[in-house]
Order: sequence, then structure tokens, then C-alpha cells
Amino acid sequence: MDFSLSEKEQKLWERAKEFTAEHITPKAHELEKRNEFPKEVVQKAYEAGLMNLHIPKAAGGPELPLLSETLVSEATGYGCAGLATSIMCNNLAFAPLVIGATTEQLQTYVEPLITGKEA
Repeated sequence: MDFSLSEKEQKLWERAKEFTAEHITPKAHELEKRNEFPKEVVQKAYEAGLMNLHIPKAAGGPELPLLSETLVSEATGYGCAGLATSIMCNNLAFAPLVIGATTEQLQTYVEPLITGKEA
């Protein structure tokens, strides 16, 4: 059994580590002291393609496996666990939509989850 990362997974992990080194680690202490949601960093995570990786393609997402989100979580958590939680907890909003949302609700709420634009 081979537990090596695929080339795509390795690139995602490297991108997440670079993002962390540039946008999270240098600001971690300041972000923790501010005690407010770091919208600007989360928006940059959207732009870097590090958000909501599990959203199905049918809903407009990349539909990557759980391992991909785990790699991003590990990399961002290295820089700041609180911010990593902010990035990853956004995923929690999607499961109820998949399970029970109407088409209208999906259109209203899924696009903001994918793009980072407010509903």
C-alpha cells in the first residue's frame, strides 16, 4: 500500500504551506490579539483556492477528497490554529445544504460559500 501524496495533493499542500508562510504565520499573534474574525485572510484563502474543497462539482465546487482539506488544515494550523479553524469551519455550513436545501436555497447560499462573497 502506497501512502504517498499524489502530485496534485503535493502541490495543494505546498500552496497551503506557502499561503501560511505569507499570510498567516507573520500575522498570527496580531490576529489572535484582535479577537475578531480575520475576513481579509479568509478572503485571501478563497483567492488561493484553499476553501471549501469538498463541495461537489455539481454545486460549483472542486469536489476534492477529505485528504485535500486535511492537508490544508494541517498547513494552516501550523501558522495559527485559530485561523485554521476559521478557514475549515466554513465547510460545516455546506453539509446541511447538501442534505436538505431547495434549489433556490442552494443558489442563494452555495455560491457565497464557494466564492467568499457574502450572501
